Amino acid sequence: MWLKDICRVLTVVGASHEQVLEAIENVKFKDFEDCLQDECARMVSADCLVTCNLKDFKEAKTKVYSPDEFVALLE
Repeated sequence: MWLKDICRVLTVVGASHEQVLEAIENVKFKDFEDCLQDECARMVSADCLVTCNLKDFKEAKTKVYSPDEFVALLE
């Protein structure tokens, strides 16, 4: 299954209570879930986020790539 293959390369992290509160209070993001992803990535010192929705991550603290950009980096 392709999801298992992705999980062999990438790390899945959970959100803490503190991260959820920070995402709720962050008014720079229009979307709570996007902000929460950035908060989680920041807390684990992730190298980047991969998303099809680049426009909603303009305020991200983490480097953000489209799937195509990320795959190109791996090649």
